[in-house]
Amino acid sequence: MPSSSVPSTSLTKQPYFREDTVTLPPNDHDSHPWSSAPPSSMYNSRKRVEFHDKTQTFNGQQQQNSGRSDEELFLQLEDAIKKEQKMDEKLKKQIAENRHLSAVNEDLQAKYEVLTDELQQITGKVTKERRTLLEENIDLQRRLDELTPLLAEKEAQIARILNEKEGLSSRLRTTTTQLSSLQVSFIILLF
Repeated sequence: MPSSSVPSTSLTKQPYFREDTVTLPPNDHDSHPWSSAPPSSMYNSRKRVEFHDKTQTFNGQQQQNSGRSDEELFLQLEDAIKKEQKMDEKLKKQIAENRHLSAVNEDLQAKYEVLTDELQQITGKVTKERRTLLEENIDLQRRLDELTPLLAEKEAQIARILNEKEGLSSRLRTTTTQLSSLQVSFIILLF
């Protein structure tokens, strides 16, 4: 570490020590006219801390500095600043990552809403088509129910006509046979 970055010990010869804390009476301007509650001594009392340029004594003996030199304190301060900078960088990275994740989340949320709308539209179309098909099925079933007795009646008519045809064919054969025999008889009579 360069010697120019180390502060001179002549700037801070004596450390400052906290001597005492004095409670001061509250000022008139500290009380608020709009407040109906009495002022709390805990929050409205003012304190003043006095520092003196002298070493504290403990049981009659002077307490020495804890053995840390100004250089050690400066090095510790530099380390603390570096740690703080690293933490700031980590915090900035974390904030950037959080912003990125928030943007991705918003994008996915928008896509989810679009897909949900499309799914609702498709579901509506499918429901409508299904209802239409059910109505057509009911109509076809009703028409089939109407046509079934007609079909049975037509089948009965066809069967009756076939029976009549069979009877007529039988009579036609009989008549043809009789006609043939009459023709033969007539020919025999002629000769």
